[in-house]
Amino acid sequence: MTESRARYLEMLRSSIPSERLESARYFSENATQSELAQLKLALSQEKVTWIENAIKRAIFRIEPELPDLGARQADNLTGETTESLPEELFAEALEATTKQVLHEIEPLIGALRLTAETEIDNFELSETFQKLERIGLFMTALSRLREAASSPELKEFHLDGVISDCILAVREDFIVTAGDVLPCKISDAGKRPCIAYGDPGLLSLAIRNGIKNAVEATASLDVEKKPDVLVSWGETEKSYWVSIVDHGVGFSGNTLRAFEMGKTSKVDHLGMGLTISKRAIDSLGGTITLTPRERGVRFEISWVKRL
Repeated sequence: MTESRARYLEMLRSSIPSERLESARYFSENATQSELAQLKLALSQEKVTWIENAIKRAIFRIEPELPDLGARQADNLTGETTESLPEELFAEALEATTKQVLHEIEPLIGALRLTAETEIDNFELSETFQKLERIGLFMTALSRLREAASSPELKEFHLDGVISDCILAVREDFIVTAGDVLPCKISDAGKRPCIAYGDPGLLSLAIRNGIKNAVEATASLDVEKKPDVLVSWGETEKSYWVSIVDHGVGFSGNTLRAFEMGKTSKVDHLGMGLTISKRAIDSLGGTITLTPRERGVRFEISWVKRL
């Protein structure tokens, strides 16, 4: 056994979650039959969701069939491993594929835009400009989808600060895209400071999309004074949570299908916002829900605490 592999096996038994996660990620790409027993033992003792998933990926690469992990795991693996492991592998494939697509297409789109600017009079008023702008939005969405599919970078952070930054970013985006201030007020309520553990980058992707959708739904109301969008956050004994509630036009249809790519009823929208949000929270090992209310929608995310 090489010195580096021995070090990673030692890290797998560490009391520090970030070291266990680094080790699990290493073995998810480099595991061999000789580490199988120790990986199974680590899985039976692991209580952190994203580390547990990384260990499962390592075992799955050695034993694609349903592994025999003892009584503790037998009950939940039948329902979880067969679903979560392909999901984890899909996330890896998604990240790699979108990276390659962006690498190949972005230079072509840039060259096309430069050529069109020189060959078309009043380029910014042309149909070509509008189509290229839409392609640009799609490429940006692909880039965010790739980011959302990435492995989490875990650390302590100020959840209240992340939410404040997301609200500010939505305000600024609305000014740039719509050329106007927000049509409604965004109210926020939660613990300050609220120190959480997770990946603030992945959470920001989901929270920004949730706030943006809530503002757009509220803006669609045919009333002079638009109701507030409320963003709240907090923690329980076992998890952190963020809730975004609007009193907008509401949601009709299957809420589960709302997270599928391209599913949108909005004109000129790509239908990737909720897909990106779900992928980001899935990468973090959390949950995301969309609940219709009598008026509007409640968008909620949660993820487990570090144990």
